[in-house]
Amino acid sequence: MLYDYDDELAPEPRPPRREALDSATVLARARDEDGSTALHRAVQAGEWALLPTLLRLGVEVDAVNRDGDTALHLAARQGARLSYRLLCQGGADPQRRNRRGETPEALFGWDH
Repeated sequence: MLYDYDDELAPEPRPPRREALDSATVLARARDEDGSTALHRAVQAGEWALLPTLLRLGVEVDAVNRDGDTALHLAARQGARLSYRLLCQGGADPQRRNRRGETPEALFGWDH
């Protein structure tokens, strides 16, 4: 039976179980075919609100994809200021060079 959440009989929300958190952590740390992490994908999709959660789940902030780009490189290339700032606050290196020798800071064109 599906519950109507206006129904007083609906179960109380509960914190996630450890197994669910472990599964979320594994998924968050996974990489796709080009080596991108969930951080890369969240930045590409403009989903800046996911970044703090992914960082808390242990996604490596300076993980690189096949092109040597970190999520910060992608945020810089897109001009995504909020994503850029959140990643820097999470420990991303604005001076890290990709395979083309580009740094996020230079791609963005401003000092974070």
